[in-house]
Amino acid sequence: MDIKSLNKSLILCGLTTVAAMASDLSAEQIENCCDWNPCCFDYGLNPPPTCPTACGCTWFGEIEYLYWKPHVENAHAAEVITADYIDFSPSVNTRTISKSEMKDFNYEWDSGFRVGLGIGLPCDKWGISLKWSHYNTDSTFSSKGFSTSQQQDILVDVKMPFPSFINSQAFVILGSALQMGSVDSHWDFQFNQVDLDLFRNYYVGCSLSIKPYVGLRALFLKNTVDSFALYEGLTNTQDPDQFTKISADQHLRSDFKSVGLRAGAESFYELMCGLGVYGNIGASILYSCYELEHKALVTFVEDGGSTLTNNHESPYCFETLRLMTDLSLGIEWRETINCNQSMVFVKAGWEHHLIVEGSQFQTLNSALSTSLFPPTSSINDGDISLYGFVFSVGISF
Repeated sequence: MDIKSLNKSLILCGLTTVAAMASDLSAEQIENCCDWNPCCFDYGLNPPPTCPTACGCTWFGEIEYLYWKPHVENAHAAEVITADYIDFSPSVNTRTISKSEMKDFNYEWDSGFRVGLGIGLPCDKWGISLKWSHYNTDSTFSSKGFSTSQQQDILVDVKMPFPSFINSQAFVILGSALQMGSVDSHWDFQFNQVDLDLFRNYYVGCSLSIKPYVGLRALFLKNTVDSFALYEGLTNTQDPDQFTKISADQHLRSDFKSVGLRAGAESFYELMCGLGVYGNIGASILYSCYELEHKALVTFVEDGGSTLTNNHESPYCFETLRLMTDLSLGIEWRETINCNQSMVFVKAGWEHHLIVEGSQFQTLNSALSTSLFPPTSSINDGDISLYGFVFSVGISF
């Protein structure tokens, strides 16, 4: 027998032995699930952590508690202008020091939840999962301002808040010399997400598993800002009895509806006694539809009774693509039950979700309007981040 014939015989013998081992393994799995131990097999077999039974389907469910904190870029609560030595007279040798500072909402931690159901298809380790995530939070912001006059036509120690998304110069022009003012803002955020994934588990020995997935994502966001500002000032600095009141009532709404493709991979590595670390990385491309609305009612009332009212609305709708990323890392404990045919698991970890340019609001460039010169609007965009802790419990059977 030559060398080539000997090699062919050895290869054929090896393949036959592996096939026989696989056949005996399947029969042994069904009869002795109580003794199932995936670490007893060779790495090439890649056995699952639970004992497969007669190629049946695997069902699983999971409930997760979300404790997240949000952050929305360019969705400011107010703009605070601080200045020293403002001179309205045409005199010379004056020096004004001013600062404009944007104030964000006081974002706080809030609760949400996620529920998931899935099925593992027989024999081939493919599976389908459906998850729904819900999160709702809000925040408030309040600020009061003042200005004091040291002498005629000169203001010092000015610190005045103005509502965001409206050009603050309009209030300064209308009020001439604002003496006191306040801004109260409220932000509300609703997040609903549905993921439908197709996945496959790859068991690399008995400690490491990798689960790539592809699927569909539907995302629905409601982002609203309501603010009210009130000011008192002087229309005539020569007559201290001529007071002016200015109020601004503003409502902004940004509805975001999207659907698209997503892909990523999850992994789990067991350290000891069912305890290990898990991680997930994923990204989505979302076809998104925005419905924006900006309503602003600015009222100027003089002491004599004359009133100037500017009521402005700016509806706007558009469609675009958005990118969303998902990251998670944590610890997980697994334990087989029901004669090694089912498994319970508990997770605790950290998540971070980023929607690139997910925040879209309109800025009113002027609060003054006439029939010939209506106010104009521009888009103010920014990223939306959701990050925080997640605690979950689940079962597969």
